[in-house]
Amino acid sequence: MRGVALALVLVAATLASSGRASLHVDLSALVRPLPESVSEWTPIDVETWVNRTLGYPEYSSIVREHLIDGPTLVMLDVEKTFAPKYHVHGVKFRAHIDILRGRCACPQRATDFWSFFETRSDIVLRLGSFLAFAPRAGFV
Repeated sequence: MRGVALALVLVAATLASSGRASLHVDLSALVRPLPESVSEWTPIDVETWVNRTLGYPEYSSIVREHLIDGPTLVMLDVEKTFAPKYHVHGVKFRAHIDILRGRCACPQRATDFWSFFETRSDIVLRLGSFLAFAPRAGFV
C-alpha cells in the first residue's frame, strides 16, 4: 500500500515539475485509522501514532526494533525505552500515554449543578428514593 502511495507521489511530482499537468493526489484514503482500543494496536499502529499524533518520527525505529504494540506501549517506561532527546519529548510521550491509559491530566469541565449528578448517580438514586417515600420533603 505504501508503495502505491509513493508511486503516486512520484508521478504527481514528475508531472508538476514538467509543467504538463496539474494533479492533485489525496493520500488520506490510503492511511487507515487507528483501532479504537489500544489493546488492538499492532506495532504499525503504534508507529503511526508516534509519527502522526506525537509528531516524532525519529522514535519510529525504536518501535519497529522492539515490536512495541498497544498493550506494551501503555506499560513501558518512556525514559528507558525511547531515551527522549529533549525533556519536552518525554513530557509529551508521558502525557499522551496517560491519555491512552485513561488517566488524562487534562482539566475537567467546570462542575455545575447538573454535571455533578451526571458523575454521582448514586446520590441521584438515594435522593429519588427518599423523595418517592416522603414527597413533601421535596418542597422544603
